[in-house]
Amino acid sequence: MSVFIRPEVSGLLSKTVETWLHTDKPSLPKYDRILELKERLANVQTNPVYLILDPKTEEILGRLDGATSIEAFRTWLEESLAAASR
Repeated sequence: MSVFIRPEVSGLLSKTVETWLHTDKPSLPKYDRILELKERLANVQTNPVYLILDPKTEEILGRLDGATSIEAFRTWLEESLAAASR
């Protein structure tokens, strides 16, 4: 089951604007631009990587690299959103 639809996560995600950069599909239009954005924003080539960005400054307020448990993802999301509201 996807972590994003779990009740303990989906409520928190509703406080964000979600953007996906699909780097696992080279046939997508503008694939090179997608890779460029991922490299600029996340400075990483691995999947998955999750970022909480300040929408005005693009400052990274929270970062999570790699798969994790639902509880760890929820905790990371709560902490990142708290940092964003400061």
